[in-house]
Amino acid sequence: MPKPLTAVVIKRSRLSLGFQLLLGGGLALYASWWVDYRIAAIIAMVAIVAGYRQHLEAPQKLYLRCAYERERPVWESSIDARTWQTKTCRLIRLGPLLSAIDLSGQRVWLWPDSSDADSLRHLREALAEQFERADFSS
Repeated sequence: MPKPLTAVVIKRSRLSLGFQLLLGGGLALYASWWVDYRIAAIIAMVAIVAGYRQHLEAPQKLYLRCAYERERPVWESSIDARTWQTKTCRLIRLGPLLSAIDLSGQRVWLWPDSSDADSLRHLREALAEQFERADFSS
C-alpha cells in the first residue's frame, strides 16, 4: 500500500523573532552590568537589527512535501508551490515544541507557529520514520 503524501506549508515564525529579540535584549542588559550603558545600547541595537534581518531573510512561506518512490522518501521544496526542487532532508532536532531539519544544507527551525499543529505532527512522524529506517539500515 503506498504511503500518503506529506505536505506542509512552513511560515516565517514570529515566536522565533520574539525569542531572538528577547535574547538580544537580555544580552544587552547583562552587558550593561559590565560596560558603559552606551555600549550596552549599541549591543542591543545590533542584536535587534541582526535578529530582524534574519527574520526578513527567511522566506514568508516554504512549501515542503514528501512523496515515496520505491518505499524511499523523496523530499521536495518550493517557495511558490509551482516549481519544486528535490532536496535532501535530514532530521537535526526532534521535539514537541521546537524541531530542526536540514534541507540540503539549509537549517530550518520548526516553531509551533510555523504551521498548523496537525501538519507539524505529520511532518515529525515522517521525519522520525525516515530517521529510524536510516538508523536500522546502517
